[in-house]
Amino acid sequence: MPMASVNIGSRTAYALSRLNCLPAFNKAAVKLLVQPFRDEDSIAGIEDSFRSDPGLASDLLVAANSAATGLRARVATLRHALVVLGIDRIRSLVMTAATSSYMRQFPEEVVRPIWFHGIATGVIAEQLAGYSDRLCGPVLYTAGLTHDLGRLGLLAAERRRYASFLQEEYEDRDESELVECDQFGVIHTVAGGLLTHLWGFPENLCAHAENHHEESSFDTEEDRIVSTACLLAHAMGYPELRLRSTPELEGLERLDDQRREQVEERIQSFLS
Repeated sequence: MPMASVNIGSRTAYALSRLNCLPAFNKAAVKLLVQPFRDEDSIAGIEDSFRSDPGLASDLLVAANSAATGLRARVATLRHALVVLGIDRIRSLVMTAATSSYMRQFPEEVVRPIWFHGIATGVIAEQLAGYSDRLCGPVLYTAGLTHDLGRLGLLAAERRRYASFLQEEYEDRDESELVECDQFGVIHTVAGGLLTHLWGFPENLCAHAENHHEESSFDTEEDRIVSTACLLAHAMGYPELRLRSTPELEGLERLDDQRREQVEERIQSFLS
């Protein structure tokens, strides 16, 4: 076997071993992602998830009361929040809070582009889902929000070096991924697929994290929406990397002015 192949293999193995040792994502949030919502027992299970993380419960009730403006009574319980928001919206709000919390371990100037890009991708994916009667907007929002968790994983594993990588400029996405693989042994999509599986995410979110740049791996309309939303987030001024060229955007149908304005308003409301 050529020496280069040995080196590449050992470097990848080392990178994957570092990712395997990272702290787990918020367990209560992940449990809520996979918790069924069918009957009284499953609702009780959801309540138990929140009891294990009062911070998430507090964030949820704040969001529910914001959404319930005009109601006579305040939303004071999870049961009431479920009525007001619905389980898919609750899941998306909880994942926003949990992802934000995970990012706080990094310097703000380093992680800000990843956070902004994730929020923008989620909001755009939710808007694009509105074009179809078969798709659930909050589910697509969560998929867009978490699609780049692999970058957070590499940042956690190689903080100083990956922070430097994120701040450089690249000719295009292909060049960035070549540099990423050369320096860290894996690209962020491979890291994202591994981490989301390790953390117990639902299979669809694992697939979006791993394949959002691989058009040949798109099996569903949801896959294409997350990938498109990622590109549109970049085009709208929320890139996760600085690229001099983005040929993927050529021929891509853009959001109309009204939807673009709605997206900008929603993104800013999340970021404020």
